[in-house]
Amino acid sequence: MRQFVNWVYFLDESEKSLLLSTAGANKLLTSERVIRSCLSESQLSDIGNRVLHVDVQTFLVDNILEYTDKMSMASALEVRVPYLDPRFVKRSLRIPFRHKLRGGIGKALLRDAFADLLPESNSRLPKKGFNAPLALWMRERLDTYFDEHMSRPAVEKQGILNWDYLQRLRADHRDGRRDNSYPLFGVLMFDVWYRRYFAEAN
Repeated sequence: MRQFVNWVYFLDESEKSLLLSTAGANKLLTSERVIRSCLSESQLSDIGNRVLHVDVQTFLVDNILEYTDKMSMASALEVRVPYLDPRFVKRSLRIPFRHKLRGGIGKALLRDAFADLLPESNSRLPKKGFNAPLALWMRERLDTYFDEHMSRPAVEKQGILNWDYLQRLRADHRDGRRDNSYPLFGVLMFDVWYRRYFAEAN
């Protein structure tokens, strides 16, 4: 449970408390509550499949699919996810988890299903995902957003974020001490959203 939370969320609870203002930190609800709720509500008996079920309900829809959908449409690309047919998902979640992860190798069923169609060398290749160079962007062009829109007076007026800790995140990222690109990008997106729907409305 804790490993899953650490994997899908970019800040742990203590870091989130530091990032929020005193008022915001006092109202903080742990990210783990969402995962625990989904896990307890799952009707599946196999713990491995229950975790997969949680992943489908949380990280998949709130991250992977959302960004894929938005970015593909923005670039006029047609993206399909055939393995997410509801009937396929429902059936696959009922296949014993031991058949999916075999000897530390993932996608065991998929590898077996296409063993006669793909060269063996291909089936042994590691997964290769695609990530935008966010660390570079946050160090260069996107970092200027904070100077232009999130000065100390602006952040303190908002009353949600801790300006000092935000500067620490920026400095550590710029100096290469830690990759804070995802937390910083999250803050940037939050500020854009807040300005559009709250600040401008007032």
